[in-house]
Amino acid sequence: MFQPVDVELLRVAGITRVETVEPVSGGFVNEVFRVNNRVVLRRWTRPGAAQLELAAIEEAGKDGIPVPEVLAAAGERAVLSWVDGVRADLVPQDRALGRTLGELIRKVTERRREAAGELTWNRGWHVTPWPAAGTEMLAELVAGATDAPPGWAELARAHEVGLVTAPVRVHGDLNPKNVLLRPDGAVAALLDWEFTFAGPRETDLGNLLRFEPRDEPPTPFALGVREGAGADDEAVQRGRELDLFSLAQFLAPRKDTSVRRRVRALAEHQVATGRI
Repeated sequence: MFQPVDVELLRVAGITRVETVEPVSGGFVNEVFRVNNRVVLRRWTRPGAAQLELAAIEEAGKDGIPVPEVLAAAGERAVLSWVDGVRADLVPQDRALGRTLGELIRKVTERRREAAGELTWNRGWHVTPWPAAGTEMLAELVAGATDAPPGWAELARAHEVGLVTAPVRVHGDLNPKNVLLRPDGAVAALLDWEFTFAGPRETDLGNLLRFEPRDEPPTPFALGVREGAGADDEAVQRGRELDLFSLAQFLAPRKDTSVRRRVRALAEHQVATGRI
């Protein structure tokens, strides 16, 4: 299970004898192991993802965002501290939780980026810029969303989405599954930064509110998110427009998952109501 490089990283992190190993969820396609109930050994499978995520974690920690500590790293592997906490999707989705996660979005997006686009790390952040208007990018993604319900592609393409106005740090996957909470309800850690990029401030808001009802009064959770993030109706709508990029990727042919099924149901509802 462990290669010599893994053993050496664990040694640097203070683990000289492996007593227990437990596989844990590791984001999209990564390998993650909890070792001795003390640390996490993580192996990234996407080239460059390790450098990107580790740099993002270090930066976030300096900005006062709770994240795991990086104890040792080499290549596409790292050992991080284990953070005790309960996943935010396993507690009541009430107004207090929404406010906490909204405040987390506000903190994440306080850091400005020089341009909007995909990020890489090589002794500093490097941005591959996106076009000012996301119309062509969205059209390309929608064209690949062959599992979308009839009419969804036309509905998505009808929205003009700008991508480069005042770009900020975007987590890219900020949802309750990636947030650990302390017993008092405060954030213990924000996990899984491998998809961070530079983009519009409302992107993480759209991700977090993805499955909230559109045609009903906001739920207590959604109201809390709005309060914590300082988001008005316009910001929420822009977040939903930006989330079309992610929805299109979920609706491309890929392995069936519970999230993908929820996205399909959401897309069907969007077509039925004519609203995103």
